[in-house]
Amino acid sequence: MKAPVLRALLIGITLYALLPLAAEAQPLRYELGRAVEYGAESSVTTSFGSHAPLWLDANRYGLATAKGQQGYLRAYVERRCEMDSDRTWHAGYGADVAIGYGLTRPWQLQQLYFEVECQRSRLTIGQKQQPMMLKNAELSTGSQALGINARPVPAVRYDLNWWNISGHANVVAIKGHLAFGCMTDGLWQEDYVGRDGRYVKWALYHDKSAFLRIGNPERFPLTFTGGMEMATTFGGTAYNPIGYNIEGQTKIRLPHGFKSFLYALRGKGGSDPTDGEQFANSAGNTLGAWLFRLSYCADDWKAHLYYDHFFEDESMLFFQYGWRDGLYGIELELPHCKWVSNIVYEHLRTDYQAGPIYHDTTADISSQISGTDNYYNHNIYQGWQNYGMAIGNALYASPTYREDGSLMFTGNRLRAHHLGLSGTPMPNLHYRVLYSYVKDWGTYALPYADCRHSRSIMAEVTYNILKQHAASPWTIKAAFAADRGSRLGNNTGLQFTLSYHFQ
Repeated sequence: MKAPVLRALLIGITLYALLPLAAEAQPLRYELGRAVEYGAESSVTTSFGSHAPLWLDANRYGLATAKGQQGYLRAYVERRCEMDSDRTWHAGYGADVAIGYGLTRPWQLQQLYFEVECQRSRLTIGQKQQPMMLKNAELSTGSQALGINARPVPAVRYDLNWWNISGHANVVAIKGHLAFGCMTDGLWQEDYVGRDGRYVKWALYHDKSAFLRIGNPERFPLTFTGGMEMATTFGGTAYNPIGYNIEGQTKIRLPHGFKSFLYALRGKGGSDPTDGEQFANSAGNTLGAWLFRLSYCADDWKAHLYYDHFFEDESMLFFQYGWRDGLYGIELELPHCKWVSNIVYEHLRTDYQAGPIYHDTTADISSQISGTDNYYNHNIYQGWQNYGMAIGNALYASPTYREDGSLMFTGNRLRAHHLGLSGTPMPNLHYRVLYSYVKDWGTYALPYADCRHSRSIMAEVTYNILKQHAASPWTIKAAFAADRGSRLGNNTGLQFTLSYHFQ
């Protein structure tokens, strides 16, 4: 199926999904101007060292970068679907733009989307910051597959929110999403790596998830949630790719037809031109993670144990090579303790990666061993990144921290410990503290001569300016952060943010 035909098909499906809105179009038109939230934000970061400290720019949806000196002015408008709670069909939209210095571009479109919701289903068209599953967004290091560290990707996305499938007992529910979009950082990649470097323009993007929840806290305090997240980049035009040996060719147009979309959907199938006939692999860059969480909810506190297991292609997908790698976490919620209301501890291990030995099947070797995985790296699509920031967990250290013209992750065999604390000692005063220790061996292909270490800390205070004993739309935030060690270098920085939000 040709690309124009496919685009027409996708547009037709989207329009068909919006047809039920016609019955409510007249009153809805007047409602879309109600309950609109808008605001502005100004932030300045100044650092001493090779770049900004890790926790001043990580897990901010790519709005901050690794630059030591940066700042932005941001304006946004948003109407959430929840504001139409008395309707069968709900509608929402948002626009979010930033201008500044030290960003990936002098101006940055952060969000622009429209969405409709009916019952438990939601269709989103555009670029929207999506929340992270099963973790505390304020204190966690982030999910390994689909985190909150990079800018959102424009896509058409369908979400199914916790749908009860167990009748009146409501003890079993399912949740999931499906999205297809397009990466927009191709021109930025070309500028960053240079015309002779390796980069991809207009790569297509797909992600999906499926989760199962067992339990009902209103009936029993123990609840289990588990599922999978998967993502694929495919198609696009690759420049100077490794393994493409046709003389005089410096770029290749990667498969992007209807079959490529099906391969991305199933996570397997097809082959890239650089694979060769004997060692054909799956088309595109496919990765994902298994996520599990066990929650105990008491009357005045909650505890969560969770596990996030990353995999590349089929390696480490199941139990063939053992699940030694993973993000192990525990979170405590203490709502009645104002000084320390949330505590998160995480241990990240990624140094195994299916073991140090790999070989493919040949005429002489009938067995295939999927060792030496290379987390977040791919021979064509480079690193698992968007505009230089890791799409997954922030501890992998995004390529832009090096500024060496490469989009690969040079250190992905890690062992790390992380602690996060937050509290609200006064109604208008909130704080959080993050501390991370990382031990890094590099990669299997290019190990470091000596193991590298880093310690990263941040203390942040948020103060809401009270006005006659009521919350004000004005908020001031101040943060101090530092890195120490051979992995990220010695960096010290301050960040000040002034925000205005009106609803």
